[in-house]
Amino acid sequence: MAVLYECDPAKNRECRKVGCAFEPGNPVGFCSVTFREEFARLDENGKPIPHKKGKAGKENGRKKD
Repeated sequence: MAVLYECDPAKNRECRKVGCAFEPGNPVGFCSVTFREEFARLDENGKPIPHKKGKAGKENGRKKD
């Protein structure tokens, strides 16, 4: 299973941000995560912040190989 991280949209230049929850005025802002550790928000110790559920898969209805 792949690990999900809290996304830092300023780092994630590859994302089109169509569903980004951090984009001001986005009426469909549903996404706040990334699979890419290099695009993750960092905690006070400089470590990537895992998403609350932690992993992609049955927990959120999506299966990721």
